Amino acid sequence: MNFRLDFQVQTSVKGHKVLKKLSGIDDSEDGDKSKPKNSKAPFKTMSHAILFSFILGLFYGERKSLKDRSGNWHFSSIQKAADSNQKYDLGALLHHFGKPADFASPEAAQTAVMEYINWGLYELDSQSFGDDDYRFGEYIKDILQ
Repeated sequence: MNFRLDFQVQTSVKGHKVLKKLSGIDDSEDGDKSKPKNSKAPFKTMSHAILFSFILGLFYGERKSLKDRSGNWHFSSIQKAADSNQKYDLGALLHHFGKPADFASPEAAQTAVMEYINWGLYELDSQSFGDDDYRFGEYIKDILQ
C-alpha cells in the first residue's frame, strides 16, 4: 500500500445509532449533551467502538455498504484509540488481512474501512439484549475457538 490512510470515517445512520449506544452516548430526540454517559456501555469512547468494529469486520472479511451516512471522525482518531504512540499501523492490518481490492487506491481503502466498521457495528448490535445489556463474553469465546 503506497499511501497513507488519511480521511474522514463515516458509518450508516443505523451504525451511528449503534455506535452511540456502545459508547454510552444519549441518542434521544433531544440529544441532551448534559446527561452523563451510560456507565454500562461496553466502550469508553466512540473511537474505541469504531476500532473494535473495524477489527471485527476485517477479521471476518465482512463489509456492509453505507447507503446513508452519518458521523464524521478522522481516521487518525481511530489510530490513536489503538495506540496513542502510533506504533501500530491500521493500514498495515488492512493490507495484510483485507482483500487486494481493499487497498487498490486511497478511495478503495476508505470505502473498505468504513464498510468493515459498519458491518462490525451491526454485528456488535446483534449481541444486544436490551438497552444497556451487551454480552460479548460468549461471542468473543466463539471467535477465539
